[in-house]
Amino acid sequence: MKDLKKVCFSSIFFLLVILLGSSTLNAQNKKDSTQTTEQSDRNVMLNAASNNKPREVNVGIPATRSTVLENDLPVTFNIDPEFQEYRWRQSVSLKSVGLLDLHATGISTHVINYAVNSYSKFGDDHRALDASFSTSHFGWLKADVNTSGPLGKGFYYTAGVYLNYDPESYKLKFTNYSDKTRIFRAGLTHRFANGKGELNVLYKFSQSAVLYNAAVFEYQKGGKAKEVDYFRIGRDSYLPVEDAISFLDVFSGKTYTTKIGNFSDDHSTVHSVDFLGNYKINDNLQFRFSTRYYNAKENWIFIAPSSIQSVTAADGFHYADGTAYEGHVQTSLAEQGAHVPINVLMGRAELSYRLGSHHFRTGLFDYFYHEGNFAHNRALFYQEVAANPHKLLNSNTDSYGVFAYNTGSPVHKGNENKLNLFLIDQWNATPWLDIDYSLDLRYHRIDGYSNTDSRTAGFTMVGKQWTPIKEDWLNPGAGLKGTIKLTRNFGFELNGIYTTSNGALGNYSSSVRPVVKSSHSRFASAGIYYNAPFINIVSQFTYISVDNNKGFLTLVNPDNSADINSLTAIYKIKTAGWTTDMILTPFRGFNLHALLTLQSPQYDDFTFSAYGREMNYNKKTVQGISKTLIELDPSYTTHNGKFRLWASARYFSKQYANYTNVLYFKGWWETFAGVSYKLNQQVGLDINVVNPLNQRGAKGTINGAEMITDPTPYYGRLMTTGSYIRPFTVEATVTIHI
Repeated sequence: MKDLKKVCFSSIFFLLVILLGSSTLNAQNKKDSTQTTEQSDRNVMLNAASNNKPREVNVGIPATRSTVLENDLPVTFNIDPEFQEYRWRQSVSLKSVGLLDLHATGISTHVINYAVNSYSKFGDDHRALDASFSTSHFGWLKADVNTSGPLGKGFYYTAGVYLNYDPESYKLKFTNYSDKTRIFRAGLTHRFANGKGELNVLYKFSQSAVLYNAAVFEYQKGGKAKEVDYFRIGRDSYLPVEDAISFLDVFSGKTYTTKIGNFSDDHSTVHSVDFLGNYKINDNLQFRFSTRYYNAKENWIFIAPSSIQSVTAADGFHYADGTAYEGHVQTSLAEQGAHVPINVLMGRAELSYRLGSHHFRTGLFDYFYHEGNFAHNRALFYQEVAANPHKLLNSNTDSYGVFAYNTGSPVHKGNENKLNLFLIDQWNATPWLDIDYSLDLRYHRIDGYSNTDSRTAGFTMVGKQWTPIKEDWLNPGAGLKGTIKLTRNFGFELNGIYTTSNGALGNYSSSVRPVVKSSHSRFASAGIYYNAPFINIVSQFTYISVDNNKGFLTLVNPDNSADINSLTAIYKIKTAGWTTDMILTPFRGFNLHALLTLQSPQYDDFTFSAYGREMNYNKKTVQGISKTLIELDPSYTTHNGKFRLWASARYFSKQYANYTNVLYFKGWWETFAGVSYKLNQQVGLDINVVNPLNQRGAKGTINGAEMITDPTPYYGRLMTTGSYIRPFTVEATVTIHI
């Protein structure tokens, strides 16, 4: 308890230091702070699989998600039970949205991946109204409004409302919308005289309920996901018509019933307060800080289809009214994160100063995370394989139509603290040599509780004991970037990044105590660049390796499909590749962005024994990652600036769907197109088309196939996926700026 109090105190003390220091110090302005770390957004909000979150920008290794930051702080501390799309959306209440480069993301997250970086819009001397109203031919409705302006005596205001009601591209029988999200924000700014700096406070309230659909398809030789006659991928719902789901509460031991998509009962709510600012001490010394406190109640339901079997009337399956059923039966898992309480305190402070040809940035950030009783209440149920399927019952199910309550349910509670010190130097060593380097050291501590009881059917925590968790680590990181300018337009670039990371509180959720090893990530690249009035090009070779990855495998006995076990594996991933990124402007108004990536992501040190077999995945291609990536983004703006036509196309070569590489999905294109018309300086109209080629397809992994070496039994078999290409969609948006 004494150690835990120290962790809490360190976080609170850090916040107080920032609050007290803000009266005399502050950060450099946003333009200075982002010009060297932010890249073009690479159409990061064009997501072919989802309308409510950024796409994953590929770096050659699997990513759990694209990290989103607002005002220099992560939108969420964890992945589960927090979801970024529940509290952050692209909005007119954001001043800017871009991509953080790998160096900046490495310092912020200790993960080698791109991150989406955004800044809130605060008021200035001009009273402004920005609005965006969107719809689609499927019935999507979005209203997004922000107003800002002066209050007098150096004070300014901002206020915004974001309302999103999206049915996606399929019709549900029990609710009108699969995404209902509301975000309200209000802020106050005070600016010091003579442009010395500013202080901002921003309150944000978000409430969101999102349902995730799945699709059934027939897997064919050659990696094709063939549509079946009775189910259209992306157009039909695979969620059961009977929306009531029964769960057994892990902590109370009581059975309860809730409804899928019932916004009044099942939604996540977040209250957050940001306090941030900047102050220019002198021409060479500036200070900036950003702090956030948020309180969340995470409440959501997720339906995950698993196996499909073929049954006859003799197997005893029937509808709720007693009518016998024969055909294909889907087993599905329902999970609910029920009102998980979360409190988070974050802070980041940075001092920026210039000394000769050096531009130093040094500071620290501290993230403190408290999670109350966490569990996934789980239940299995049967449903027919059809569009808008009905639930099925048999002798295994209870009167609610479910069985195997809380089998394998994760359970934990506790705190995490991450304290990070960093130093960044942008050094203009000579007129022809720029060197950027960074050093950081992160202290990561976990103080929590887990439970080691077996998670068999009917598991609850009633009468169970908690087992303490006390872990801490020191995680160093470093980065180096060199630019050699051989001529005014041509030169070489060298990059190197090293980060380390460890476990998280969520790793202790199962009944088996995990073996947590430090994971080391290494990135290196070398290439050339050329800049001219009509072309900008970067071409480089890259290498990435990450060791001590932790993977959770669901293993199915190849000789008995009813024999299923779980395994935690530790392995390495490495990727070597070549990327060329180019922007062409051959004539006025026309712009073409093109990217080509060739890579070879592979597993290494990945072996284990199961069911009397020795499995070796070394040199196998990482599942879910393409070896060839192509991006083409042409656009044309007329001379008078009234019209802008654009398109975006991305190619992904085949992706393996299991570890042994005998199952895969063939390559596919993701396409977008649109036209923008500026009616006047205040009003604009955008017509966008998602998937104009109307491709249908599935991607992802195939569950239960980790040990198969012969793909033949899977040809012609029905399977499900939770990831597919959105169907042809026409969207219209009216934007207003007054």
